[in-house]
Amino acid sequence: MKKLFNLKDLKSKYEPDKVISAIEENFVIHKFKLISILSIDACPISKYKKERQMSFLEEDGPDDEVLVKEIANTLHDAIYFMKLSKKKRTNVTQKMRSFAIDLIKSQLGRVKLFSKDLLLELPFSTNIDIEKPKILNEVIDVFGCIESGLEIEKSYWENIPRAGYLSGLQVSMG
Repeated sequence: MKKLFNLKDLKSKYEPDKVISAIEENFVIHKFKLISILSIDACPISKYKKERQMSFLEEDGPDDEVLVKEIANTLHDAIYFMKLSKKKRTNVTQKMRSFAIDLIKSQLGRVKLFSKDLLLELPFSTNIDIEKPKILNEVIDVFGCIESGLEIEKSYWENIPRAGYLSGLQVSMG
């Protein structure tokens, strides 16, 4: 049987917390600069006016300052990837992708192990007269739902194209 890694093991192997803290640190350093760039008159955002847009959903749009801050916050991760070299960007992307794949596989393995284990039914399997409680069937059904969701997630991670130097930036910009 393969060893199922726990989250602590996977975090020590791939160090995602370092990447997350580097993203946060980078954003704090460059946030003011990004906001000032997005606020200049030559920026296309300054020409965006909500009243000129056809929108049936919103009556009042945000003012320019709120819009600029909102856009800057959505570029939170992208700023980090823009500052990295091609090699470093590729390494970070591949490392985070491997972390996600291993995490999903580990979680799926745990769910399969627990849902297929007959220990759940043990107290009820020895006596034929005792009917399994409904809650046990519901628990097994919940594990089935979780398992199918993790299978979909696993399939997604296994079928995405090879990670290149622009992959992390493209995902963060998306």
